[in-house]
Amino acid sequence: MYVLSRVADSVYWLNRYVERAESYARLIETYWQLSVENPELTGPLWPALLETTADTSVLQEASERLSQETTIAFLAFDRQNPNSILSCLLAARENARSIREKISKDMWETIHELYTQVLQQAESRKSPSDIPDIAFFRQLRRSCQAFYGISDSTLSHDETYFFALLGRSLERADKTTRILDLQSYMLTGEEQSGDTGLILSFAVLRATSAHEMFSQAYPRVSAENILDFLLLSRTFPRAVTACLLQIEYALRSLALEQKGFFINKAHKKVKQLLLELRHTDVSRLVGDQLNAYLDNLQMRLNEIGDEITRTYFVSSS
Repeated sequence: MYVLSRVADSVYWLNRYVERAESYARLIETYWQLSVENPELTGPLWPALLETTADTSVLQEASERLSQETTIAFLAFDRQNPNSILSCLLAARENARSIREKISKDMWETIHELYTQVLQQAESRKSPSDIPDIAFFRQLRRSCQAFYGISDSTLSHDETYFFALLGRSLERADKTTRILDLQSYMLTGEEQSGDTGLILSFAVLRATSAHEMFSQAYPRVSAENILDFLLLSRTFPRAVTACLLQIEYALRSLALEQKGFFINKAHKKVKQLLLELRHTDVSRLVGDQLNAYLDNLQMRLNEIGDEITRTYFVSSS
């Protein structure tokens, strides 16, 4: 079976946009909860989150008179922000619409309903600072996760599925590195001591939905253990290594009968990065080196995405 590049591109980006929306809903939920429990600790987080997720030109206009409420509204509902949850779900729905013949009815209905719910919430706001309560973002996060369960159980695990897996896993790896980068001061700064350090460390784990699985794997919460888990775990779905293994699996599955250690340039970059991660000493990252390391990791993931696009989505004509 051969999937047209148009279909492959759409299903890939459908999953990237849903994963992006889920990540932002989870970040908003985490920081909101932290601001309720420990408001004195969240000051640097909201501006940093804007800088990490928003388009720079839009950000400059939105940065005036920022409050927690207007920041959440900008990240969730602003149509001028191409990375807002509403914008991501609109893009996801349009990609799903273009390939309705290739996805299941349940997948289409789920993404359509999810977008409609967020749109209705956005249109019901009475002022720029009018936002729903935290339960809205918790339900939004769960709805995005439900979409993946529906996708896995109603979509044939053929080429279309593997392109979906590529998009989901690459976006997930990218967001894990960005969350670590965004919250690196929690792991490397003076805050890493006493009760404050413990609170901030748990915030990093909650922002990656990793708290429970981390607690099963490590007897103690520390910056080194958190980095080890979120960068190097082969079994936790949001760990960078686990995501890269999923990408490698999808690329090999798409290659069918093609043999060789490196299938294509994208696969070569994935294998090289996996090898480097295997030899990473996370104890050396707890300090000033962490930001530079994460920046390089994000660049490498972007290069993998570029190679996937050149290999599968760009027409040779």
